[in-house]
Amino acid sequence: MISAINFKRIIAIGIIIHVLISCFIIFFPSTLKNTFLHKIYSSYLIPGPFFSGDRITDTYYLTLRWKEKNSDWSEPKDPVRKNYQNFRSTSNPSLLYRNRLDRTLYQQIIFNKDSLKNTEFKEVFQLYYKSHYIPQMSDSIQAIFLRQRVKMFQMSMDTLQTFEF
Repeated sequence: MISAINFKRIIAIGIIIHVLISCFIIFFPSTLKNTFLHKIYSSYLIPGPFFSGDRITDTYYLTLRWKEKNSDWSEPKDPVRKNYQNFRSTSNPSLLYRNRLDRTLYQQIIFNKDSLKNTEFKEVFQLYYKSHYIPQMSDSIQAIFLRQRVKMFQMSMDTLQTFEF
C-alpha cells in the first residue's frame, strides 16, 4: 500500500520529469524531432505557445468544397478553422480534439506526398471528411491544400495540391 507521503513524492517526481521533458523539447526541439515522445509532447502536453509571431512563415490549410447534383461548386469551407471557432464559442473540448485530428490528417498529406498513394490512408481521409463535413447528397468533393507564407511583410497564398473524390 502506498502511503500519502510516498504518493506525494511520486506525483512530485512525475511533475518534475514532465517539466524537464517539456523544457528540453522547447529549448532543444531538433534533438528529439522525430520521436514518439516529441510528437505527443508538442501536440498535447507542452504548456503554452512558445513561439514568436515573426518566426512563423508558413501556415497550412485544407478547404473543402462540393458539388451537389446539377449545381455549381459550393463556397470553400475550412473545417479546422470552423471547429476551432466553435470550440472558442462553446468551450466544448471535443471540438478542439476534432480540430487536432483534422489538422493531423491533412498535414499527413501535405508533408508526406506519398500518403495519397496509400489507398488505405486515402480511403480513411475520404470517409472521414464525407461523414463529418460534406452533405449526403454531394456528387463530387474537392479537397484543396493551401500554404500561406508571410515573409518580409508580404503574404502569399499557394495551392499545394488539389484532388477530387
